[in-house]
Amino acid sequence: MDFNKYEQHIATASIDKSIRIWDLRKLDMPLNILQHHRYPPKKVRYSPHHAWLMGSGSYDMNVHFYDLRDEKEPLKFK
Repeated sequence: MDFNKYEQHIATASIDKSIRIWDLRKLDMPLNILQHHRYPPKKVRYSPHHAWLMGSGSYDMNVHFYDLRDEKEPLKFK
């Protein structure tokens, strides 16, 4: 779990292979559910410099970076 210091949001990692983004002002349902890992995520971290950037690492040995302004797919790097 990690807290976004720029917004009232937290990100949580789950055993069901998902990452949920929550608004702390309204916890009845997540803002978004990201499901791009093949195994459960171990860590999620917001960028200390950009409110819209988040990374996750998983037991599938992959690291994904997300632009939370458009989180349909993880960011691609070469």
